[in-house]
Amino acid sequence: MFAHLNPQVDFSTKEGRGKLVALAAPLIRQIPGEALRLSLRNTLAQKLGIFDESQLESLIPKQVENHRATSADSQPKMKQTPMRVLISLLLQNTHLVNRITESGLMALRAEAGYDLLEKLTALCQTREGITIGQILEHFRDTEYYRALEILATWEHLLDDTEIINAFSQNYRRLNIQAIERDIEMLIAKERSEGLTEQERQLLVTLLTSKEEQKNS
Repeated sequence: MFAHLNPQVDFSTKEGRGKLVALAAPLIRQIPGEALRLSLRNTLAQKLGIFDESQLESLIPKQVENHRATSADSQPKMKQTPMRVLISLLLQNTHLVNRITESGLMALRAEAGYDLLEKLTALCQTREGITIGQILEHFRDTEYYRALEILATWEHLLDDTEIINAFSQNYRRLNIQAIERDIEMLIAKERSEGLTEQERQLLVTLLTSKEEQKNS
């Protein structure tokens, strides 16, 4: 949002800063997701140099009106899946990208949602400390924007430790699913036409990895 508004204003003048408020505040008030709205609200405050909470509250209240909450409730819902929860947690807590390994990510390449997870992971790795607002702006004109917009509003109601645990559990669950799928494919092939020595070794490795993942 600010990438589109910045060229229209002159931050060095009072008039320019006033114009930014006039352009940005109404847009921020309309955003249904509390996490995203507060992130953009804080970004606007930084750009304007506003450190007085009461002044900021008068421009953009933390709490939206009841009809806005009703509008948010009517937004399209997404069924929670391990992949969507993983992406939502990463979107809202980008430091969690350090818990994703290259091999672990590649193991999920056949999972629904892998493309978005891979792109979000790459973005978080190259832009340390990136915010939700900046991520959404990055994906604004892509096929992933609407999904990210919804996932950004999911409220997980977890403390910092619980967030890490939830992320790790869903990441591990996805990896176990991927391993189980590969095991099933190899077993099916073994029954129909047999396995090569290399495939047998791979099957043993996968079975061992599955047990390690479950016990970790």
